[in-house]
Amino acid sequence: MYSFPTILTYFKSGMRLLFAILLLITFSAHAKSACITSNTVNTSICSGQTYTVGAHTYISSGSYIDTLTGSGGCDSIIFTTLKVDTAITQTLNLLACNQVTYGGNVYPFSTVVTRRFQYPNGCDSFILTVNIIVTYTSVFVQSPLICQGQTILVGVKSYGSSGFYTDTLHNAALGGCDSIIHTDLTVISPYTSSLLLSDTCIGSYKGRTYTSSVVIQDTIASQITGCDSVYLTVTLDIVPPILITNNKSVRLCPGQSYFAGGQNRSTAGLYSDTTLTISGCDSIITNTALSFIHPQYISHSYDTCTAVTINSISYASDTVIADTTLSSLGCDSLIRTDSVHIKATSITVLSTALLPITQGDSTQLIIYPTGNYQNIVWSPNQWITNRYLANPVVLPDVNTAYMVTAQDSSHCTINGQIIVTVTPSDIPNFVMPTAFTPNGDGMNDLFGPILNPYAHLASYHIYNRWGELVFDKDANGTDQWDGTYHNVSQPAGIYMYFISITSFNGRTKCYEGNFSLQR
Repeated sequence: MYSFPTILTYFKSGMRLLFAILLLITFSAHAKSACITSNTVNTSICSGQTYTVGAHTYISSGSYIDTLTGSGGCDSIIFTTLKVDTAITQTLNLLACNQVTYGGNVYPFSTVVTRRFQYPNGCDSFILTVNIIVTYTSVFVQSPLICQGQTILVGVKSYGSSGFYTDTLHNAALGGCDSIIHTDLTVISPYTSSLLLSDTCIGSYKGRTYTSSVVIQDTIASQITGCDSVYLTVTLDIVPPILITNNKSVRLCPGQSYFAGGQNRSTAGLYSDTTLTISGCDSIITNTALSFIHPQYISHSYDTCTAVTINSISYASDTVIADTTLSSLGCDSLIRTDSVHIKATSITVLSTALLPITQGDSTQLIIYPTGNYQNIVWSPNQWITNRYLANPVVLPDVNTAYMVTAQDSSHCTINGQIIVTVTPSDIPNFVMPTAFTPNGDGMNDLFGPILNPYAHLASYHIYNRWGELVFDKDANGTDQWDGTYHNVSQPAGIYMYFISITSFNGRTKCYEGNFSLQR
């Protein structure tokens, strides 16, 4: 039974062979001047070997066509069907105790046996690797020591008394070999003892000092196993010593130290020192109450606009003064720090408009820095909306220096100044015609000033050549003259005008000129 890939391989090989035969027949029918021979080869090789036909070498199963050129010009076509025999490998593990029997042979030790089965052509068809693992029965001897009350576990058994024990442990994982354990167990049992120690005033036991009678229950452990080997009762008979107490008080400055309580001390507290007398029994206990003098810190700030006098010294600028008062021991007992801040008595005045301003424009003045100012007074009192406001609006006609005086929240008097520069305006207050023709034709029948939007006509008079008043704005109720006086047309000629104009800044100017009346 062949697998599908094998059948497919043979099918392809057969198709190639059929194609080659057809090619050979066709070539033989048409070739009249050449000679061709053919040969068919069926062979097999072992896995890993090669098969060579002419200049070609093959390593896998299949059908191959090769053309070999002979010396006489005749070609030889070789049809080769090649089969590669591959071996199947398998591994077998054999585990047993003391020895393993395989293939009629006895193996008393671990080893590896390889068996090979071959095809008729000598190629390996089946390779079997046998891992022989031999284990052995183990014998162990132990002599443990345990304390009274303890137990030792051997396998699944526990032992708590002295004796010789033999246990067998079965281990299926090691081929069923047993482990034999011989245990020689010794249990350490303690015994009891007593000790009496007498002294006149002080006693010690195992590095510890006792000043009164006491009974000590001690246990001495074995140096080898750590078990209690001796239960010892120690009786100390002590005669109490006479104690003398001495109390004293010591005060130090910060950073200093004093020897008390067996070492130098730098923190406050109650420390005791014990001094033995010559006999070694009676002792003097010195209790030292150690304290430190800590300084008192006082700070004060002066925030003012005038000079400050401290310890008879006047300070007119910002400064920090530190003063220390010493105690009788030379320690700092009082540390005083005075901070003096002198406020500035001047402020800056800013303009909301870019300077210079054009004549007729206004700007608002701003006190900077802004704050809660009181008693504000601006000067001069000209071209200003309100001289008592913090941010007044000014409308100067010429360059003007505005000064302000005020009080801040600390009632300090402050001053500031700004010069508002003014650029003259190119716009005239009015324009006056040089002639007019009051003939009733609707053109140039009236004579009067042409005012700019910022000017105001205050007064307007016209006189004839003999100095007679022929027109008055207030009397006529208009600022345009129609060329009549008391409803009588005036003759043609030269007339004089006198006019007063109040400009945008509140200033009034007078102007005069002449013009002609034409009929």
